[in-house]
This record gives sequence, C-alpha cells and structure tokens, in this order.
Amino acid sequence: MTKLKPVFLLICKDDALLSRWIERNRKDVKEVSFFRGSEVSWNKLYEEAMNFSLFSPRRLIVVREAQEVEKEGEELFLRYLSAPNPGVFFLLVAESLPSSGKVFKVIAQKKLFTELKRPVGKGLYKWIEEEVREFGKEIEDGAISILAERFPEDLESLKSEIEKLVLYVGDRKRITESDVREVVSSLYELSPFELLDSIFMRDSFKFIRGVERSFISKEPPIKVISTLAKYLRVMLFLSLEPHLEEELLRDLHPFFASKIKRGASLYAPQVLSLTYKRFCLVDDMVKKGRGNPYDLLLWAVSPLFKREKAVALEEP
Repeated sequence: MTKLKPVFLLICKDDALLSRWIERNRKDVKEVSFFRGSEVSWNKLYEEAMNFSLFSPRRLIVVREAQEVEKEGEELFLRYLSAPNPGVFFLLVAESLPSSGKVFKVIAQKKLFTELKRPVGKGLYKWIEEEVREFGKEIEDGAISILAERFPEDLESLKSEIEKLVLYVGDRKRITESDVREVVSSLYELSPFELLDSIFMRDSFKFIRGVERSFISKEPPIKVISTLAKYLRVMLFLSLEPHLEEELLRDLHPFFASKIKRGASLYAPQVLSLTYKRFCLVDDMVKKGRGNPYDLLLWAVSPLFKREKAVALEEP
C-alpha cells in the first residue's frame, strides 16, 4: 500500500489496474473525483484543492491523460504544493512520464511516481487469484487458466467476468472450471458491473467507454438501459427510505448490495430521482425507435456526473 501524497503520478495503461490501485490506497478518503487532462488547467486543479475546509471529507482527485493539462496556473499549483491542504490528494495518470512541464519536472526530481505494469504469465494468474480473493472466494487452477487464456490483455473485461462469476456461485466458496465454462463470454459482452462501477465512482470517462464498447459489441441498447434503470431504482428508494435497507437489498448478493448502498449515499435523492425519470423516458423512446440510443443513454445518466444541482427534467 502506498501512502497518498499531495501529488503523485501513476504510469498506467489499464483502467483495471488504476481502479485496483485507488481502492487499495484510498484509506479514509470519502470522495474520489475524476477529470481528463484536456478538460482542466493547473489553475482549475488549484481551485479544486482550495475548495476544501477542515470539515470537508478527505478527497482524491484523479486526472487521466495528465500530460494534456493546460499550463495556465502552473506556478500557482507549484506554490500550493509547498503548503498543500492535508485532506486533498492529486493522482495524475499518464501512459509515460511527461517530459515537459514544471509540475512533472518536480515529480520526476522527487520520484513521486510509479509504474503499474499489466501482469503477464504467472503474474496474470496471481492477479486473477487476488481479484477473486477480494470477494472472499477461491478459484481452481483450471478456472484461472481459462480466464487467463481468454483475456490475456484486457483486464477490464477480465475483472467484469470475475464479478459475474462471484454472483453466479452465490454462497459457494470456490469457483470451479465448470463455472467459468458456463458463465464466461467467448466474445466481449457488456456486464452491468462496468457501468455501475463507473457510477459508484463518479467516473464519466469510464462510463462513456463502457457504453461505447457495449454498442460496438452490438449489445441491445434496451438491455443496457433496463439493467441500469433497475439498479438506479433501488438506489433511489434506498436514499429516500434508508430504514427499508434490509428489504430493498434482501435479494442482492452482499458484494453488490454494498455497492448499491454506497451509490445511494453518494448522490442526493433529487439527483437519483431525476436520473431515474430520464431512464424511464429513454426506455420508452428507445422501444418506440425514437432518437439515437447512445446519445439518449448519455443524456439520461448525465445528472450523476454533474457537480452542479440537477436541472429540471426536459426531453432531449
């Protein structure tokens, strides 16, 4: 485990590795925010850091494609790093150590970076075993072999399949080779976990990429929309009626129920209500062949990724 620092750079090419690193190192951090480098400047990141008080929850700010951050305010950000807010941490992510920019020069000089390499060979076997263990399960060697052979370079799809397997085996402790042959897709098939995880982490970049992959693989849009609407409804009711938690989550796997609980606490009830209403409207529109399903889905989910208060419902 790495202690979070005021600023730190991860050299990483795989979102699954990034997600695992965050989960393992976000101790006591209540809020995680995601930005793309091309959408922010150092001045904007400085403002994000200063929007913090002693009573605010500890916050991790993740900046993907960090080499694209606009240079405006770079000196200001460097001065901030000399006396940073104790509860704000910046995690910059890039595929290599940027060679230009004063902030990155300081990061290189102080060795405030590390590289997350995609596991291969026996390393991939170990990665699969550790992922399964995170869910309190065990897995047969034969099952690991099938997963490693099927997804040697796509850790995101591999992680998604492991989550499906965990739900499939239920209360059983061990995932077998036959379980894998029964459950795992021969081609990429959208799992709701990838999109739901992005919602629980307020990660619009990951959500958009997941939707794009689902449409490329010809996943029926109505299936994607109805699956997300189902769980958004549970999150909404849980946020409005927390005393009904046991009843609302009774039929969900404990792992999945914990994610729903987190999602319900992460968003204001009015935001969940607006989003659910949009999904109901989009579901009806897609069934009637009105509009582009991709655009409609992004419109429906947009209130969850906005920092400002949700606006009134309007048809796209």
